[in-house]
Amino acid sequence: MGYRIRPARDEELEAAERMAAEAFAGYAASHREWVEALVATRPMHEIAAGGEVLVAVDDANRAVAAVGYVGPGKPRRDFFPADWAILRMLSVPPCHRGHGIARQLVDAVIARALRDRVTTLGLYSSPVMAVAVGLYQRMGFVHQRALPVEHGLPDDLYALDLSAHAMR
Repeated sequence: MGYRIRPARDEELEAAERMAAEAFAGYAASHREWVEALVATRPMHEIAAGGEVLVAVDDANRAVAAVGYVGPGKPRRDFFPADWAILRMLSVPPCHRGHGIARQLVDAVIARALRDRVTTLGLYSSPVMAVAVGLYQRMGFVHQRALPVEHGLPDDLYALDLSAHAMR
């Protein structure tokens, strides 16, 4: 099965919220407060209000995974510099993992950051999300610093220097 990445349609935002809830549900046993707070904020709608939500779609054009992109100068958490682009909420439900979808979604976010002529793409993730952190590090994201614990979950700030990508 092949997957294609495209902007989410307005009517797909609810599906993107469900994908995020499914993708992060596995952390509820150890970090219930964090998962509940995450779902309650409706993060994909928040991202769509100031950025872009991208979806991976299958051969039947059904959205199966999602990610957010926030361009430079858009509203963001205060630990992100204003000139950075941001990758948010990489969400691949368990039933769709292992097919390279996460990498395709991250590549699509990188392409948007390059389109916007950004030199740094940032994200934050928790060390408990070892698979995601490993993917980000293999793709060149570098740990910047630890962030304050929120809802019982530690987070770290990562950055990808896009100057090397721009030369390709």
